[in-house]
Amino acid sequence: MHSPLVLRFLGIGVALALAVPAQAQTRYGVGIGLNNFIESIFESPISIYVPIHTNKLRLEPEIGLFRMSESDGDFDGSSTAFQLGTSVATVLNDDDDTSVYVGGRIGLQLLKERFEGGGGEFEDSSTNFLIGPVLGGEHFFGENFSLGAEARLTFLSYGEGDTDNLLYTGGVLFARVYP
Repeated sequence: MHSPLVLRFLGIGVALALAVPAQAQTRYGVGIGLNNFIESIFESPISIYVPIHTNKLRLEPEIGLFRMSESDGDFDGSSTAFQLGTSVATVLNDDDDTSVYVGGRIGLQLLKERFEGGGGEFEDSSTNFLIGPVLGGEHFFGENFSLGAEARLTFLSYGEGDTDNLLYTGGVLFARVYP
């Protein structure tokens, strides 16, 4: 099962976040991200991010909830995914207005699916593991607000025993506030 490995990586990310020195260049924030890959599968592709940004390192824990439901009379189904993750990235350039970064993102996804129709019923839940490189940037509109984007290549490993893993590209649009 992937859970102990993912929890170790998430723990390392939290430890690194706590170890970031409180310098004048360190920014702590909160943001919302809209994920374009998940949008085609789930109706609510929204995650909350907590960026911790220095002039050399960027950490960004994430929590997301994605839900899809469908019904057409003969078929009724729903899928819900709860996702926890973090990214660790090197800041390539950091001036007053724009920041560009490259790194990796790792996460754990709890997925529950239920489908009913055609005389049958299917229910399943799995714990999935996500990992992959990211390239992103953000532009600051003043001291406390930024808009950004991130390109991702993600490997999604489905729960135990499932061999139908997925490799996909995606993008996220961000709005972040640094109080």
